[in-house]
Amino acid sequence: MQPQLNVFALLVLLAGGVRVLAEDRGGWDTDQGVVVRIGNYAGVEARSLTDAVRVAQSVLGQAGVQTHWRDCTAVDGYFPCADGAASRAVLAVKLFGRGQTRVLAPSPDALGVALLPRQEGEGLVAMVFVEEVKVQAWRANVPRPVVLGHTMAHEVG
Repeated sequence: MQPQLNVFALLVLLAGGVRVLAEDRGGWDTDQGVVVRIGNYAGVEARSLTDAVRVAQSVLGQAGVQTHWRDCTAVDGYFPCADGAASRAVLAVKLFGRGQTRVLAPSPDALGVALLPRQEGEGLVAMVFVEEVKVQAWRANVPRPVVLGHTMAHEVG
């Protein structure tokens, strides 16, 4: 796909606008919605990630899907999300940097990929290629968190 078409496609995607929702404060005990566990292996800054999650929540919310996002990045062998959410749908979004997962990309300009579960009861695993998100955001002159949020929502949805 040519860069001009990528920029056009991105602008069409964003044309509907972005409505930022209030942060979810419900915690694990919320019975409605889908839990999305984020693994930030690309080192996306906290503020950018928070903004991207708000964008993703808004996009999915407009489609009628309520989500509860949790940062589950392992730190020094500690997994902050080892508990909870067993009774609800749980999805994983893993953010990777350059060279960490590009072999999985279906094309060089892919922003991410979703891996469907092999068995019932397993959750979807989505991978987002943060470096390509940065490139597309720059090409389209759109803030990175907006492109990252739309990419996460696309891979989850």
